[in-house]
Amino acid sequence: MSRFNQTIKTWLPIAITGTALVLLTYVGLQQNYRETANDPQIQMAEDAANLLAHGTAPSEVVSSQKVAVNDSLSPFMIVTDTKGTVLASSATLNGTTPLPPLSTLTDRKSNILFPGKTAANENRFTWEPEKGTRIAAIIVPYTGTNSGYVIAGRNLREIERREGILVAMAGLTEVGLLALSFLVIFLITKPIVKDSLA
Repeated sequence: MSRFNQTIKTWLPIAITGTALVLLTYVGLQQNYRETANDPQIQMAEDAANLLAHGTAPSEVVSSQKVAVNDSLSPFMIVTDTKGTVLASSATLNGTTPLPPLSTLTDRKSNILFPGKTAANENRFTWEPEKGTRIAAIIVPYTGTNSGYVIAGRNLREIERREGILVAMAGLTEVGLLALSFLVIFLITKPIVKDSLA
């Protein structure tokens, strides 16, 4: 067997294992980036839902400062009634208050892999109110003196920029890992020579 073929035979399992490790690391970091994008909104939505359930007016829990959801990285909040009618909002998009599809207000998703404890019937998802604008959104229902939904969100632009850097780093790591491991194995591999009959 030639030196090159022997190298390929030895290197292939290492290349597959290395690729799997790089991929798993990338997925773990990417998911961490995305999950941490929810942090401000979770606190905002849960606190607001608790206040609203105890009779606080929507205008008192929502900031009067408007947030352009397609440009700003600031978190925003929208309060609706049970029918999805906007009662108060700090979000604006092209002069109006954007709303996610009505189905997201009543849809509740549980995390099968990492269930954890979340607010009752909480929904966390990525919302795209217009092309090129992606929002990390949280919906928490409130029931009590009043009933409805709290929607809190934040533009994912910065998170997606970091994910782009992560993709580039993972790609460079993969290429470097494959090239370096192949070179090392090639240098230490000796061709297998079959004994010939005299």
